[in-house]
Amino acid sequence: MRSSVTRGSQMKRSLKTLLACLPLGLWACPDKETTGDLHNPPPKSFRVLVSGEEIIAEGIPFEHGDESIYFADGWTLTFESALVTLAKVQLSENPDMSSGDPSMTGPVVAELEGAFAVELKSEGGFGPHGHEHALGVLLKQNKKNKAPAFDAQTRYAFGYSLVPATAQATQLGFTEAAKKTYERMQEKGWSVFVSGTAEHKGEVCRASASYDFEQLPKKFRFELGFAMPVHYRNCENPHLEFHRGIQTKDNAAVDVVVSLHFDHLFWEALEEDASLRLDAWAASIPKDATPLVSNETLANVNYLGVVDAQKNVVPFRSCEGAQDKTGPQLRYEAHGKGGGLSNLNAFIQYNLSTFGHLNGNGLCTPVH
Repeated sequence: MRSSVTRGSQMKRSLKTLLACLPLGLWACPDKETTGDLHNPPPKSFRVLVSGEEIIAEGIPFEHGDESIYFADGWTLTFESALVTLAKVQLSENPDMSSGDPSMTGPVVAELEGAFAVELKSEGGFGPHGHEHALGVLLKQNKKNKAPAFDAQTRYAFGYSLVPATAQATQLGFTEAAKKTYERMQEKGWSVFVSGTAEHKGEVCRASASYDFEQLPKKFRFELGFAMPVHYRNCENPHLEFHRGIQTKDNAAVDVVVSLHFDHLFWEALEEDASLRLDAWAASIPKDATPLVSNETLANVNYLGVVDAQKNVVPFRSCEGAQDKTGPQLRYEAHGKGGGLSNLNAFIQYNLSTFGHLNGNGLCTPVH
């Protein structure tokens, strides 16, 4: 039996080690072969960041342009919270294994296991504008025997997972409000939670059929949670001319950004870069009720033919410079995807499940 002096010494050493990790925002120190100094990663390593990009930080203003993201039906939107849980950030061999199935790669060679719970609305202190959060630094191929260094001449497939909220997750950027919300996420089994406010700003609008849009609220809040574990595999990399994978350097560390595109919440179709619309969200709110959009209100909307809470047909609305849409009734396009989604809430969740990217616009292969 070990003496109490030995156990006490071990406890002191463990406490000292834990306290040394707290500035990194970790509950416990990770494997020394996995995570290095977040602020000064060494050459031939990968620092893994996560970002909700400008949309989470700044919202979606009502302005039109060739490169701008805007609502075709005249809304503007700001986020109050955007919480996600990520895990198993993995690097694998051979990102070019299969041209027909991009999810296929060689074996995993390195991993940040997680889980990581991140409030993307808060400033993370990393990235050009300070909005990105650091999950960790991959120093070596910690899933291989003897943990060899990364080869700067090799591309490694990059992937990560969205997982249900868990009490064991490392919490990054959390406020007291975020802690309470995250407890609710755990109870519901949600992977993602978003809240915010939308307000109609369109002044010059055209409808595809007769409808009194004045009966819709001009402003509403939304609170939405989604249970959608998804694995994002073998992402394309804009920094490498959209080849798949990531590659480090002999003389520097390389930042790798998990980029989450929350505009997918508002797409009118199950296709990349579809137009954004919110009229169906506003129409889901019962008359004279608190102007709040929830999973329950959206579940009452038939996305194939939208009617308001009073069962009146809602047409398309196009505002300012938005391209007109034809047809007597607002509808969302599934394009044969989604396996028979039952309502607008399910449609939104399916679209959101494709929001995982790499380094901005690099497409990843989602595996449900």
